[in-house]
Amino acid sequence: MTYKIINQVPTFNTDSVSHRRQLAAAINELIQTLIPNNISVERITANTTLDSTHHDVYCDTDGGAITVTLPIGIDWKEYRIINTGSAGNNVTITPNGSQKISGVNASITLSDGAVSAIRYEVTEGWW
Repeated sequence: MTYKIINQVPTFNTDSVSHRRQLAAAINELIQTLIPNNISVERITANTTLDSTHHDVYCDTDGGAITVTLPIGIDWKEYRIINTGSAGNNVTITPNGSQKISGVNASITLSDGAVSAIRYEVTEGWW
């Protein structure tokens, strides 16, 4: 992981408004450095195969069931898959090929309102 050098927080000066602005800018820069801004959020309404750009996937199943297919595992890649529907349709999470979810080559089913956080580990597969 690469860390960005944060600008030094300015010393207090007699202009308290200017100082607060400089301090707020330094705090915002620190927050932006510590919190990744590359998390992708996507809403889907149809069958989808995930890739490395996905992260949070909101599945609107009100129009019908959805199958989410996991890609070939990428070590430590994590997805959060949410069934946001309310019509009784499921989301089915399917592994790629012979890869396993929780130690077995099977799918996971999410009913309305259910959430699955799933991460890949090269030795263990999807958990």
